Amino acid sequence: MDYLDQAVAVRLHCYVVLLVVSKLNKVLFVYLVINQTNRVARYLDHRSVTCHRWVSAVFQLFFHF
Repeated sequence: MDYLDQAVAVRLHCYVVLLVVSKLNKVLFVYLVINQTNRVARYLDHRSVTCHRWVSAVFQLFFHF
């Protein structure tokens, strides 16, 4: 019985680790998207396109899919 408990504990531990890693990946992805958006927006700002219009266009693109 101890062996089964240990196997279940190991499996649960793996699930928790995978869950945490997937959450971190999502956070990292969002951070990278925001970082790139800011960089592109800054570049476009130099071209006299407003940052607000660019960000709203990006959000519309994301939420339409």
